[in-house]
Amino acid sequence: MKEEYINPYYLQSIKLLLLAGGIMMTACKKDKEMPTNSVFNPHDDQAVEARIKAFNQAIQQKQGEPMTVNDAIWNIEAALNYNYCHVELPQGETFVDSLILELPVDNDKIEFCNVFNAYQQAENKLRHILKKDYHAIVIDVKPLQTSDFIKVKITFILGDAVVKKSVSFPNSFGTDDYWRCGFGYGKCDGTFYLVKDATTEIQYWLNSNFSYLPGQYFTDIEHQFVEPNENTNAYINPNDAIPNDNYLDYLLFINRKFDSNGNLLPNFYELPPYYCISPEEMNFYTWSYRAIAINTPSQGGVRPPNKKVIHYWVQALPLYYHDLQTGCSRRKTNYHQLTVEYGILHTNSTN
Repeated sequence: MKEEYINPYYLQSIKLLLLAGGIMMTACKKDKEMPTNSVFNPHDDQAVEARIKAFNQAIQQKQGEPMTVNDAIWNIEAALNYNYCHVELPQGETFVDSLILELPVDNDKIEFCNVFNAYQQAENKLRHILKKDYHAIVIDVKPLQTSDFIKVKITFILGDAVVKKSVSFPNSFGTDDYWRCGFGYGKCDGTFYLVKDATTEIQYWLNSNFSYLPGQYFTDIEHQFVEPNENTNAYINPNDAIPNDNYLDYLLFINRKFDSNGNLLPNFYELPPYYCISPEEMNFYTWSYRAIAINTPSQGGVRPPNKKVIHYWVQALPLYYHDLQTGCSRRKTNYHQLTVEYGILHTNSTN
């Protein structure tokens, strides 16, 4: 997929279900030695695939050397993405599941038997999920804490691979697409209540607009949050000539009456239907969120250099702030938060 630059004029989390896992201990055999990150280039497709295959073989034979915490996390994440994820499929409707494990650590080393058991628990969890006709999009493995034990969170992002509507840009949303901002509030006419909202529709369009090639996969997964706060005022649009005149002033949706300087904001919906977003706004925010995601910081976005977008999450959240007009320090508003998953894209040797 070509990652083109998008003008910042068009330039914005995450529903997580946590399932705890335990520790399984077995006797360790020490035969296989894995490569380490000290002499490893994560952008070299051949080196990455060789390391993953060596780890797969060690898992199959249940034999390996102790690993550093960083190497264990990288190996588990990379192998799960290489072995199970299908970035070539359309994402369709997506959801998240997760697993939390604890592994004992001794002088920054994890015995291979514990790495093996962690990988096996993640694999068993994933296989159970995939029986429900979903496919894995990306798997993110992150340490939550490290001491005598390391707590690891394994997040599975999955899709149903069903594209329910055709997707076109830039005018993805039509004349009947008046949606409430989030929280499952549905359309502005009351339909789809507790089923969909503006965030689910924008997220669906974003994730339906790209895919990768068969045989490609990701490593070194990370995510970036994009959200407004009292200082950024929902990402001011640098290319909007007239401030505080309409929704084009801000790149993220925010339902707030005044900015931090006491100026009246254009996106405040004070009368019913509350937080109703028009088709024009839906198209604008779709492009804005996409542009923030695919552009690097030097271009006005958040994409880490040398990484590509894997998946978008859009969520509505409440925000409490200080209102200079009323003096209230806990005034609440609603806004959109964008979370984007990124990784290093690789192509395996069979392609």
